[in-house]
Parts: sequence; structure tokens; C-alpha cells
Amino acid sequence: YKLWKNEPIQHMVRPFDTVYKETPNSIIQNKLFSSQTTPFNAYEWQDVHVQSFYGEQVIDVTQTVLPKGLSFVSVRQSLGKVTIYVPYEIPVRLHFATIIGEADIFGRGVQRLWNQSILVKDGYLDDVLYASELVITVSTWIGDIEVIRK
Repeated sequence: YKLWKNEPIQHMVRPFDTVYKETPNSIIQNKLFSSQTTPFNAYEWQDVHVQSFYGEQVIDVTQTVLPKGLSFVSVRQSLGKVTIYVPYEIPVRLHFATIIGEADIFGRGVQRLWNQSILVKDGYLDDVLYASELVITVSTWIGDIEVIRK
């Protein structure tokens, strides 16, 4: 309309980097076929959400300081093993669902699962409020999970 009336057009330029800010230091990226691990040195905590078709995922939560409140690790994977290292002093809730897989959680022995899901709580005491908690959800078609306290 303004072009048709020969009126000047005002351009409003908004920098996109202030609106959509990406995290340049993502811990693990979504890759279709890949084996990945968190950094071997200390890193700043960010909630971890990973999707993958095939590969091995290793997430070491002991190399960071968890903030107060809930921290999340979410892994969705078709084929492969997921290994998660968690610190001793943090209570953990684990939700694992698989079509075919094995679960070795906190050294309690390997459990074979067929189209099942399990929920494990570890490190919680009755009537105690915790400053930090870790919630882990892992979903696979054909895959194993290993959770180790370190």
C-alpha cells in the first residue's frame, strides 16, 4: 500500500541473535549415527536432551555441579547403549522404557527387558528435602542402559 501511495517505508531491523539465542556450548548434539560422550573436563550444567538413531551415548554428570532444584537428562534412541555416571550425593529418579534391552542400574545386576519400562529411585531418604535432584528418562527400541555411581 505504501509503495502504491509513494510513501516512505520505515524499516525496522531486529537482530535475531537476541531473540533466538543458541547455546554454543551444547554438551551433546542430536546426531543420527554417532557415539558421543560429555566432556572429560568440568563443564557448566545444562539439561541434556538427546535424540539418536544409532550409537553409544555416555553422559558423565560427575564432571559438573548440579544447580539447586531438578536437573534433567532425557535420551531417546533407537539402537545402542546409554551409559550415565551420576555422583553419590545426588538422589536420582530413573525412567527407562525399551522394546528389547538390558538394564544394569547401580550395580544391582543385569535385568533383561521385553517391551517393559522400569522406574528406579535411588539416594532418597524419608522426610528429607533435597537441594538438588536428578531425573533421567531413557527411551529405546533396542538398547541397553547402564547407570553407575561414581
